[in-house]
Amino acid sequence: MRSLFSILCFFSMTLHAVDLSTSGEVYGFGVHRELFPEWTGNLDLRPQFEATQGERLKFLTRPRLKASTQTTKFQFDDLYLNYFATETLTLTAGIQNYQWGPAELLSPSNPLFHLQQGSRSLLFRQRGLVLLKTIYSISPDLIVTGLAEPVSYMERDWIAGKDYAPRGLIKIERRFKNAGNYLALVGGRMDDKTAFVGQYGSWYPTEVFSLYFDARETETNILATLGVRYEGDIDTRAEYVYNGFGYDETQWRLALLTGAFLQPSGLELPKRHYLYLSLRTDKLGKGDSLRVSLRYLASLQDGSGTIITPIEWSFADSFTAILEPSFSHGGKTSELHLGSSYEILGAVRFAY
Repeated sequence: MRSLFSILCFFSMTLHAVDLSTSGEVYGFGVHRELFPEWTGNLDLRPQFEATQGERLKFLTRPRLKASTQTTKFQFDDLYLNYFATETLTLTAGIQNYQWGPAELLSPSNPLFHLQQGSRSLLFRQRGLVLLKTIYSISPDLIVTGLAEPVSYMERDWIAGKDYAPRGLIKIERRFKNAGNYLALVGGRMDDKTAFVGQYGSWYPTEVFSLYFDARETETNILATLGVRYEGDIDTRAEYVYNGFGYDETQWRLALLTGAFLQPSGLELPKRHYLYLSLRTDKLGKGDSLRVSLRYLASLQDGSGTIITPIEWSFADSFTAILEPSFSHGGKTSELHLGSSYEILGAVRFAY
């Protein structure tokens, strides 16, 4: 049996923007704002255990204990069994995190795993779903994947007022001579029992430059990401997201007035047009011990945005220090500026 143990201790300071007026504006934002700090401390234990039986069976589990100044929570991020039936067929059952797609912000063609608040943080780790997975390789370059989620596991409602319903999909991926060039077709059923089709693909015209897309369509609308990436000393991405399911400005104001935006809406992003920029480099220090990133998400409808600049420093064999300052900007009722204005998160990670 092989094991990996990780301890993550982190603190965060959040500056909230609060309106003290009684002007009657939507939730009181924007007339007289004051900032007040909120401190939290957290401990995150993430062990991993792996065992194999011969060449056909593999068991892996990643339990997790999260403790903060307010709550303590235990969960399994992963807990599954792999069965390598043949050289071309693999069966997996259990709690798994299985994602795909070339985009960094979100993968529209994968409606099983949703975009979550904080998912761009270095400290975020996706909790898995109870999945039955089948992977069949028709050839080395043509792979068929089947996924079914028969039951829910610690999932919050994705759409308010709608009970959980089993989901599933089939994905066919074709890879070309350059492994970075691929094209895939996806089809299945989403949270609200709606049928969908999806596609994603990537093309490298040069060794360091790529174009990619990821999309999902239903009978009524489309969610799509178009992106470009340059993989030089500074890994650079720019992505445009069109969310046809989102609010226009009139619908957004109504959602604010009624409080509907506070309820799970089934939307990956609230509005319709976004720009996402990402820069990442490990060339600032000796070797790759220092890694610096910049991630910026902007709403092209109301001009609001949020920026996060994660910094990682591996100062010893098993220790990494992390600092994540973030800042949001926008108007009085803009979507990316409704919550915290500033946040500073610091962490020390120990792994062996």
